Amino acid sequence: MNDNTFHAPKTDTVLSEPLRLMCWSTVRFILLVGALGCMMGASAGTLVGWLAPEYYQQMFNNHRNPDFEPLSFGMAIGCMQGLRGGVALGLGRAVIQAWLDDRRATMIYQANHR
Repeated sequence: MNDNTFHAPKTDTVLSEPLRLMCWSTVRFILLVGALGCMMGASAGTLVGWLAPEYYQQMFNNHRNPDFEPLSFGMAIGCMQGLRGGVALGLGRAVIQAWLDDRRATMIYQANHR
């Protein structure tokens, strides 16, 4: 008869994934959302520069500069703002996912050790 009282905890397939793959997929997701935000921001900035070029001229006090190009300025500003927004959303999602994975691991651990 075996007197061993230790029972190996059961694992969940989500938790047995290698950590480096999880980190790489998180970084890839953040980069993807950042790139999408950059493209959307550049499109929106170009649209504003095309439909209302005086907006950028007034906001950034460039109405006296003859070399000012509102289309390229709007594209650059929109791209940077979209990139920041996309990366912020990607990081927010990564933090929430890490919190949920930690909660899931804690619940599985507690269920297996009762």
